[in-house]
Amino acid sequence: MTNLGEKLTDEEVEEMMREADADGDGLVSYEGFKRKMMGK
Repeated sequence: MTNLGEKLTDEEVEEMMREADADGDGLVSYEGFKRKMMGK
């Protein structure tokens, strides 16, 4: 994200990863990550 010009706090990164973990298994799938990054 830093390479894209986004400076996030640790808390913001953790929240983003929690939101991208669609099934709550502690892992982020490509599809979940893509949805989060695309805002869908």
